[in-house]
Amino acid sequence: FGGTGDLARRKILPALYRRFRAGQIEADVRITAAARREVDTEGFRAFAAEAIAAAERQ
Repeated sequence: FGGTGDLARRKILPALYRRFRAGQIEADVRITAAARREVDTEGFRAFAAEAIAAAERQ
């Protein structure tokens, strides 16, 4: 999926996180995301963390 777009930020990443917290996704599962622009691992992790935090605040 497009890992750095609006849909990922608002819906996909928070939903995956909720499923993980509920025990519905194993810790060793690998999820692959694609981006149009170059993003390193740390940059994507920061993006995902902010997306999850923003969803939790709502």
